[in-house]
Amino acid sequence: MSLPIRVETITLGDELLLGIRENAHLSYLGTQLAHHGIEPFANLVVRDQVDEIRTFFSDSWKRSDLVITTGGLGPTSDDLTRETIAEILHEELVFDPSIEHALRERFSNLGRPMPESNLRQCYRPKGAEVLANPYGTAPGLLIKKEGKILVMLPGPAREMHPMFEQVVIPRLQAEGLFPEIDCYLQIRTAGIGESDLAEKVGHLFEGKEGLVVGYCAHAGMVDLRLSSMDGEILSEEDLHAIADQCREALGEDFVCLGDRTLAEVIFRELRSLDKTLAVAESC
Repeated sequence: MSLPIRVETITLGDELLLGIRENAHLSYLGTQLAHHGIEPFANLVVRDQVDEIRTFFSDSWKRSDLVITTGGLGPTSDDLTRETIAEILHEELVFDPSIEHALRERFSNLGRPMPESNLRQCYRPKGAEVLANPYGTAPGLLIKKEGKILVMLPGPAREMHPMFEQVVIPRLQAEGLFPEIDCYLQIRTAGIGESDLAEKVGHLFEGKEGLVVGYCAHAGMVDLRLSSMDGEILSEEDLHAIADQCREALGEDFVCLGDRTLAEVIFRELRSLDKTLAVAESC
């Protein structure tokens, strides 16, 4: 599989479409993929319904090199990802005693009996590799098939986020899909509009092969995103050199590298100077 690869993410859950819970997985996975020089092609939010999972996953699988799903791996009747995807990929569901052992050990450590419903989580598609989940009961799954890769992860962020960073990224790097360098930088600015920012720094990007530039305005700030889609053409050092040039061009409009808020940056600066900030209401 050659780089760059085509990636789609699918987040499953009625609560996401109903607005009961924010789809934080989209921003998290987008940022993580960008850090590794990969721009996701699409994100789909799908209800916990077999027909809809079948339709949307089938389409994603046909057109992508890597599909990442989150959610639907739990022990309840509306957790349908495992079974539906196994059917689509013509994979037999098999009971995995190693998953059962890990589950029973987890519940034992918690001092609780394991509900029988959790045995549903011990089934996996026959060709799937189990991705350990030290943070919950639902193991992740990885399937290599038809020259593509599918990664299935649990829905809760407290499980999915560390699993993605500690298990999935190294695993995909071993497949040669993710470069082992950081291919993404974010410059946070304040006191300048999006168009003025583009005028100040746009000339710095001319002739920079492999550089992808993005602007994102929000709540009194504008973020400038610099990404390299090919670490051999534009290295991590090259990105930092461009960021340094941007910082110099921005002057006082520069806030920080990264995603710290303006308040956090001011607080850290005052603390480093051993200064105190006092505020009072005037009426």
